Amino acid sequence: MATAQLKRAIFFAPAITVIILLVDSNVMAGVKAYPSENVITFHATGQPGGLIDAEKAIDINVKSAPKDWAVRYQALTLKGSEGEISPDRISVNSPYTIEYEKMDSPRVVVKGDNEVTTPIKTGPVQFRLQTTWKDKPGTYTGLLVSPDGAQSINVKLIINPFTSMILDPASVYFEALGFPRVFDAASEIDVKVSSNYAGWTVSCMATPLSLTDKGSDAISNERIFISSANTKNYRDEGAGGGFKKMNKPVILGSGNQTPPVDLDRLRFRLLTTWTDKPGVYDGDIIFTFMVSP
Repeated sequence: MATAQLKRAIFFAPAITVIILLVDSNVMAGVKAYPSENVITFHATGQPGGLIDAEKAIDINVKSAPKDWAVRYQALTLKGSEGEISPDRISVNSPYTIEYEKMDSPRVVVKGDNEVTTPIKTGPVQFRLQTTWKDKPGTYTGLLVSPDGAQSINVKLIINPFTSMILDPASVYFEALGFPRVFDAASEIDVKVSSNYAGWTVSCMATPLSLTDKGSDAISNERIFISSANTKNYRDEGAGGGFKKMNKPVILGSGNQTPPVDLDRLRFRLLTTWTDKPGVYDGDIIFTFMVSP
């Protein structure tokens, strides 16, 4: 009697990891290039929202390169304690770009058809950055990197604080004719403000009015009144509803990182009494622009 034997064959199929490394031909061929400056600096002063140029242009020094070579640079995000600046807001202008081109992708700054065996210098290469009202004051840093193996370039952006307040007109005039009562100022005042701070508040208050060249006679600042959008619901304090005494700071408006904006037009009133001597009185309305980082 024959007995059949069952045999088991065990096969192993080992897995093989395949790694494909793609290297730019310029790097493989040995393009050696160095910028004339290790750092480019942008200094944002004045009103935000415009274009600013780097403090100086640079040259690219090519020590050696094969035929048909190029040096490209791309911007990385600029970072600071107050936020980030995206790469597409940095642009470059070189003999090989069409005016200024955004650096959120590699841009050619220099290239050549022939092999470089003797060092050459090419340029100028200029850089530009777009600012916005949302950029908080501070220092931001980053890099321009080259996929072709050229030395990286450090980028430094300094954004200065900016605050502006324009008064039109810049004076308040009362002509108090007739018996004592409440008088309106001859004109209203427009206030335009702007700031790149994270928060701001504008307020104002009046000083007493002093009788010019006639001793200590004065009109109290409790008798000078202001009306604005923020005071429209105030009860009558002596000059009608919506007018607030100016013996203490009166808040006119607030905001954050604001392009030029008009606050509500300001109206002023003065209450005279029988004890006020005839003459010319002078004083000040002090506007205060308070900011927070």
